[in-house]
Amino acid sequence: MGLAVIVIGFALMTLGVALLFLGEVPFILGRRLPALRSRLIGGVFIGYLPLAVGTHLAISAWLGEDAVGRDVTLWSILGVCLFASFVLVYRVLFPKKAPRPAQAPPLPGMPGEDAPANLDAVMPFDEPAPPEPTASKTREKKNNPFDFS
Repeated sequence: MGLAVIVIGFALMTLGVALLFLGEVPFILGRRLPALRSRLIGGVFIGYLPLAVGTHLAISAWLGEDAVGRDVTLWSILGVCLFASFVLVYRVLFPKKAPRPAQAPPLPGMPGEDAPANLDAVMPFDEPAPPEPTASKTREKKNNPFDFS
């Protein structure tokens, strides 16, 4: 039974890391699992194996080795983690509100609907006049360290 717990724990930790990194993920029937819920579920899955082993060690140290069976502790923690993940997914499976309908097309007569294809014919663009050249001071070419001509 110990091997089954390690395999299940490794699988849950792998899925938990994926959910933490991906954020919003596709779910059943085209629904999307929001990023916050996905990351919370990932945290629950990652915490399963350390929580299960830690709980078993704490119970063994506190009550003794034979007080509570190892399998009882490990499978109970698995049930708690799976129940917590179902509680987090419940709102995605059964939403309170109906999904919003698609957005309606724009009404006729909206601004911008009758815009001509060639806007240059309606609003010609006049280029600004170039700036007038200013008189520059004549500089001495002697001893100019930045003159490389």
